[in-house]
Amino acid sequence: MDLPFPLSGDLIAALVFPGVLGIFGFLVVAIWLERKLVARVQWRYGPLYVSKPLGGLLQPVADLLKLVFSELVLPRHTNRLLFAATPVLLSSATTATSVAAGNADSQCRKNVSANAVDGGAAS
Repeated sequence: MDLPFPLSGDLIAALVFPGVLGIFGFLVVAIWLERKLVARVQWRYGPLYVSKPLGGLLQPVADLLKLVFSELVLPRHTNRLLFAATPVLLSSATTATSVAAGNADSQCRKNVSANAVDGGAAS
């Protein structure tokens, strides 16, 4: 099937990049509005104490920094190594599963395109 226009990497980048920026901008504003609504419902002041001139847009960054630099509390009667390593192990398992699923999909596409080239002959 021939397309009525040339499909190049530059064209795809020109069409995709503004969309990604638009989605990112929408997410920033949506998170900000959601935080403002939750603050109003719970009768709190909201995230203005972090970046008052920006209307609280830096609150997610402050939350991330607080999470990263928070104190690690280890229970007394536990295996400390296992307790500290569990989040790393679980995120590694999730990442490995995602990578395997992504590779399986690309391998499936290779097989389908190879079958299309040789007419579907059994190899």
